[in-house]
Amino acid sequence: MPIDRADAAAAAVEADEAVAIAQALIRARSENPGTTEDAAAEVAAGVLRALGATPETVRGKAGRPSVVATIGGAGGQTLAWNGHLDTVPVGSLDTWSADPFAGDIVGDRLIGRGACDMKGPIAAALAGAAAVVRAQIELRGSLTFHLVADEELAGIHGTQVLRDRGLLTQGAAIVGEPSNLEIALAERGGAWVTATTYGAAAHGSQPHRGVNAITAMARFLLRLNEVVPETVHPLCGRATVNAALIEGGSAPNMVPDRCVVDIDRRTIPGETEPEKVLAPFRALADDLRADDPAFDLRTEIRDWIPAAESPPDAPIAAAIRAASATQTGTVPHDVGFTGITDARFYLNDAAIPTVIFGPGDLSLAHTADESIAVDELVTGARTYARIFASFLGADAGDTHTARAGYPGGVSTATAPLTVTDAAARKIAELAAKEGRAEPTLRLRVVAGGCSGFSYELGFDDAATAEDHVITSAGGVRVLVDPRSAPIIEGSSLELDPSLLGGGLKVKNPRATHECACGDSFAI
Repeated sequence: MPIDRADAAAAAVEADEAVAIAQALIRARSENPGTTEDAAAEVAAGVLRALGATPETVRGKAGRPSVVATIGGAGGQTLAWNGHLDTVPVGSLDTWSADPFAGDIVGDRLIGRGACDMKGPIAAALAGAAAVVRAQIELRGSLTFHLVADEELAGIHGTQVLRDRGLLTQGAAIVGEPSNLEIALAERGGAWVTATTYGAAAHGSQPHRGVNAITAMARFLLRLNEVVPETVHPLCGRATVNAALIEGGSAPNMVPDRCVVDIDRRTIPGETEPEKVLAPFRALADDLRADDPAFDLRTEIRDWIPAAESPPDAPIAAAIRAASATQTGTVPHDVGFTGITDARFYLNDAAIPTVIFGPGDLSLAHTADESIAVDELVTGARTYARIFASFLGADAGDTHTARAGYPGGVSTATAPLTVTDAAARKIAELAAKEGRAEPTLRLRVVAGGCSGFSYELGFDDAATAEDHVITSAGGVRVLVDPRSAPIIEGSSLELDPSLLGGGLKVKNPRATHECACGDSFAI
């Protein structure tokens, strides 16, 4: 890919356009439950028609609209971009400082229901696609928008309908949920557990003659955290549990004979068997029953949504890292997404490598005065424009894909680091000062892209299972983390000893980057 394509696409983003699309979507109410997504779907379809696409409205049995439209060619890679048109209800208007459906800009933030979850990200993606078209960048691959209904209530009438219609066929996908423009490669799932305690009714003035189901439930809930295993996922952390709804008793002058609690048990990737998730609930009930034979609690899983995870070395993840690094100057972190998204349909049901990546802060979703920073909205649009242009605008041979023999994308045949004799002597000298017998270096990309990279090099003897290990031309052992490996593919760095100071931590070493597209440049 010519190195100016992504730059041209990013430069063609019009900030006012991104904001205007977001405002139009916010003004098109689509609370779920409460209304439908029809008004928002028409706004999105209008933008897509203006780009030359032919949007199709797909409806399931419930009649809820999802918009599907494709731009680009038919001979290259295929990418789906998924975003949901529905929002949660606004709640009490008294808690808002601005009209939740006006799309006002207050200070440097766009306020409104859906501003960050996720009408803002949809606007960013549409503005990014518009920039690609405006810059007259030929997409050899195709970009398909899946702008869907019903995600807030599990996606049954939205992305699941697209799945059932056989429309999830792309080679890669981005779900644009607000991730602070970090790369979410995994998301939690959910087990909705119903726990019911049974007691014996009695007159309220003679509680000793009954068995109180509410106090029995209270004893269970006070120990509820014990049902969460100690397992920690590297991106999603530990599983969680939350007692969400409770109902019990039938009259204020009776000992309650029944109490029901709905429990939200969030799962992490690797927890795939409902019975294993439920087993600790039953073990806790057995423990409480051992102390009180009258204790009677029964549990069942009412709904189950599996967690999902994407491989960190997926080409779409590498494309996002490179595009984001160029646009923002920082390589985005790999993170886990705490909520459940429609990414699970692509990952679990269609086996499509999928990344959750979008502007906005999830902690502001579903809140009064929900908002997104205008600067972040525009940065998201420019980053998306870079992704679309780089991932889809090149021939298959021009993309940064993994090479045989090296899972992260760096060829083991050509080390990216050349250590000169002078530099090797300097490294040995610094290593001796720090008491390192056989020094190991870590090479990490900290910023940049096809228009230039910044690297950080330092001593690091703590290799992990995920690290890629190479040996430089000078015989120095080098660790490369999984996030940096796909980005430095094809790079050759010559370490200048004059850059080495009192400790080995070097930014911006002298380097030449040779893209797979054939272009090269010095850093």
